[in-house]
Amino acid sequence: MNNESAYVAFLDIMGFSDLIERNSQEKLVEIYRTILNKVYSFLPTLTDREERETVTVNSFIIQDSIILWIRGSGFPNLVLLLGTVQILLNFGFKEGLPIRGGISQGKISILNEDHKNYSVRSILGPHHRFYYCRKYCIIIRCPI
Repeated sequence: MNNESAYVAFLDIMGFSDLIERNSQEKLVEIYRTILNKVYSFLPTLTDREERETVTVNSFIIQDSIILWIRGSGFPNLVLLLGTVQILLNFGFKEGLPIRGGISQGKISILNEDHKNYSVRSILGPHHRFYYCRKYCIIIRCPI
């Protein structure tokens, strides 16, 4: 993906330092897997069969940061990303991982480069303003 239009959600797990102090590495992996499996099980309910075959929710997670993106700028793509974020917020909250973040739309490039001794995975794009959930809770329906 090179300089294509996309919707991007940048999410932050709140209280991550406390979470890692209270849990073992194995427990953290279990928590993450539980949430992600629940999110993936709900994704098919967000779109019809035809859209599921053409639209993919991509993700990248490192520590307390979650980046989700969907190629394209159509309304169905935005709805799918909003639904995914809503499910993630809901299950994260239920599992003790409150999440906040924002969604932006613009051109991004995804670089996947494999070399003999190293790999590079990069998400690049111009500065986008992220609109935070607290501003748009009615759209995303954040759990309270």
